[in-house]
Amino acid sequence: MRQAPRATSAQPITAAIPGVFYGWRIVGAAFVILFFTVGIGLYSPPVFLKPLEESFGWSRAGIGAGMSVAALVGAIVSPLVGGWIDRYGARSVMTFGGLMLGAAFALFSVMGSLWHFLAINVLVAVGVNCVAWIPNQTLVANWFTRRRGLAMGLASAGIGFGGLCIAPLGGALIVRLGFRLAYAGLAALVFMIVVPCILIVVRSRPADLGLLPDGDPPQEPSSETVPGDATSDPATASGLTLGQSLKTGAFWTLALCNVVFGFAGGSIIAHLVAFL
Repeated sequence: MRQAPRATSAQPITAAIPGVFYGWRIVGAAFVILFFTVGIGLYSPPVFLKPLEESFGWSRAGIGAGMSVAALVGAIVSPLVGGWIDRYGARSVMTFGGLMLGAAFALFSVMGSLWHFLAINVLVAVGVNCVAWIPNQTLVANWFTRRRGLAMGLASAGIGFGGLCIAPLGGALIVRLGFRLAYAGLAALVFMIVVPCILIVVRSRPADLGLLPDGDPPQEPSSETVPGDATSDPATASGLTLGQSLKTGAFWTLALCNVVFGFAGGSIIAHLVAFL
């Protein structure tokens, strides 16, 4: 009877542990993180517009300027965040972003002037960009190859569900506790749920746990491997470099679509609650 080959010392022990591939835990964590961070950072601010207007007497243009500042800072910071992720890893950048976002909403609860509001929105923009869209997309892409589309879809669903749940929650907190304690409550959610989720679950790459993307078992070099094969060529498998991407029409088309979508959606979201 033929015996099964014994595991070598070079084989990752964690890859042989039966159970759910750790990448799906990453997807679950990404869902939770996006649920709270985008829900709080993007969808809850419009709920505070009228309470701020009534409490401080600020104009809607002034309050809207805070959201515009956040959008502008986000546009400037986004490329930097990508570089930070490449250098420090998604987990470290996300932890920083979560702490920044929580601190910003805590500061909202004690602000006293319009310039405070505008300055804190800068922190919100940095925090959201460091903890939400860019790092989670990178994180899921690191952990999945064949099932990347499904994994990203499941993780990104947290954005929509976050808007669906967090905005009404913010409104309920304002009605019951006032806008200051509502801000503090949302900050507490970031500190108590988002940051621990990042620290406990998130790992930047499968290699951090001795795993491979999609939970694939380690493959030994084969004499049948064809030189230049796309499945074995690291350069092909890793995708295009930044310089190569900038030379393609597809990249600029996708970038333009995202800019138009973000501009239109953000403009509507910012004033929709007050308008209704």
